[in-house]
Amino acid sequence: MRRLQRGESVKREPEDPRIYIADIRPLADESVFRAGMRLIMPGRRQRIVKYRGREDRQRSLAAGLLLEYGLEQSGLFRCASGGMKQAALSEGSYGKPYLPDSGLCFNLSHSGNFAAAVFSKAEAGIDIEKPGRSRTGVARRFFRPEEEAYLQKQPVSEQAAVFAELWTRKESYIKAVGEGMRLPLTDFSVLSDRMEENGGWNFATFHEAEGYVLSVCCRQAVRHGPQTVELSAICAAGLLCL
Repeated sequence: MRRLQRGESVKREPEDPRIYIADIRPLADESVFRAGMRLIMPGRRQRIVKYRGREDRQRSLAAGLLLEYGLEQSGLFRCASGGMKQAALSEGSYGKPYLPDSGLCFNLSHSGNFAAAVFSKAEAGIDIEKPGRSRTGVARRFFRPEEEAYLQKQPVSEQAAVFAELWTRKESYIKAVGEGMRLPLTDFSVLSDRMEENGGWNFATFHEAEGYVLSVCCRQAVRHGPQTVELSAICAAGLLCL
């Protein structure tokens, strides 16, 4: 399992998955938050206002803004046509949202101070976490024996980060296949960057700002690291979703 440091990448090909990461903290400014709320679809707005916690609202809004940004970068738009193809969301049998007839797949994640998104021509999943401590009991319950052994072999000072690497990979995979926790985490291993089961999947793990760990799982090879998106700049654009 290879770790990729922040900013590491190779030459991007046109069909490569695109990964975005954004700091949610600019949304603590009420004027920026209100501007961002005007950029997302009504359904997400309604869900956001139901959150009691201010940071929960900011995280959900950040994920919604990354969705709109990624669609726009792909020539799609949910808010208005603007000469681009209109995009609509549907849900799969297990509740995973997707974009029918668009040729584009996406997935969103948020944790702590950051939100993240992946866009790909085939199924993809993403997860971001801030390492806390190495949770031995959780590893024993949800990791395969070889994964738990790999974790225990690491220096104690690195075990929290390695735990986060393995956990985010597992989360990204179950999100990619769209079954959520219905798929037991012990049914598959994420130690390799390539999984041949279930049609073949590729993993990549990145270490981002403030120690956050981000993992993606895609049908396509992951050749490029996350692109930072400034939410305040998006909100300043002033486009309105009706």
